[in-house]
Amino acid sequence: MIKLTKEQKFYIAKELAPWIPPREILAEFGVPYSTINYHSRKSGIKKYNQNMAEINEEFHKEKEAYKTEMREQGLAIVREKLANETNSKE
Repeated sequence: MIKLTKEQKFYIAKELAPWIPPREILAEFGVPYSTINYHSRKSGIKKYNQNMAEINEEFHKEKEAYKTEMREQGLAIVREKLANETNSKE
């Protein structure tokens, strides 16, 4: 494995830490968790678990909003159709 500079390690932490687990970064680039942790604290880079938790929460909220929207659309369509059928029979 090649010897990385501090700048390269920072770049790896900045670009990969939020998206790739530390063990994979270690295996691929030889950058240990302690280095990722250092750069995360120093530069405010999100760690993998924190980023994944935030993304999952955001997707959950979007999913719930989508379900609510589809429910309301479905109800409106059915109510309108039934109202139109009732009005056309009269």
